[in-house]
Amino acid sequence: MMNEFEIIFGIHSIRAALENPSRMHRRLIGSVDGMKELFRGDYSRLRNKIAEIETCSAHKVQEYAKKYCQELEFHYSRVPSQVFLISDTLEHKDQAWLYDKVKEQGSIRILALDGVSDIHNGAAIMRTSSFFGIDALIVSGNHRFGFSPSLFRIASGAVEYLNIVQVQSLAKTINKLKNLGVNCIGLSEHADENLSSSLIEGKDCIIMGTEDVGLSHAVERLLDKRVSLPTQGKILSLNVSVATAVTLEKCYGQS
Repeated sequence: MMNEFEIIFGIHSIRAALENPSRMHRRLIGSVDGMKELFRGDYSRLRNKIAEIETCSAHKVQEYAKKYCQELEFHYSRVPSQVFLISDTLEHKDQAWLYDKVKEQGSIRILALDGVSDIHNGAAIMRTSSFFGIDALIVSGNHRFGFSPSLFRIASGAVEYLNIVQVQSLAKTINKLKNLGVNCIGLSEHADENLSSSLIEGKDCIIMGTEDVGLSHAVERLLDKRVSLPTQGKILSLNVSVATAVTLEKCYGQS
């Protein structure tokens, strides 16, 4: 069940959320110093986008944050910069939107995460995806990372800039994308072929697996290509967020 609101930590993430026209903002809570940092410069214009603003002591900020985290059953961690935002939950894209985009656009960059669940990896991948202009980020099934305050903080605003598509079955989604002419490429350290930009065809979906087991069998058997990142040392694999950054640089860094 989707939560009615989200708790956003981090100055950059709060500013990005306030700039997002799709967002409705319920409450901003912060200390005097936190509010000054958030609204310094031209960001003062964002005040009127928030239904309620409360300035209080730094201790009270932490108490409020702990209460909201407990309500959504998130792990509480200390609020950085002494300010946080409560916003209505951002509605993500569905599969119909994704398939329409594939049909409409001459080229499309899709990244799919097959079982990535760690919020640090998920947030880092979001930042990288936004940096390289990914058109859609697919997050699959029960393994998806929660949109927690920590994820918003680490993603540094990337959640607001991405088209996130949540699906129950990545395998079914990949199969449909293939039928629509999308080139589906999976990264695996066990693949014999190395990744190169020559494999990119214009309508592409790059799939990254989990760090412990890699790609799931259900997804792997559907792929057009299974490729690896060439190593120059003894280590054969990378953390999934680092591997994603290297992969997107190889595929789209020179385009």
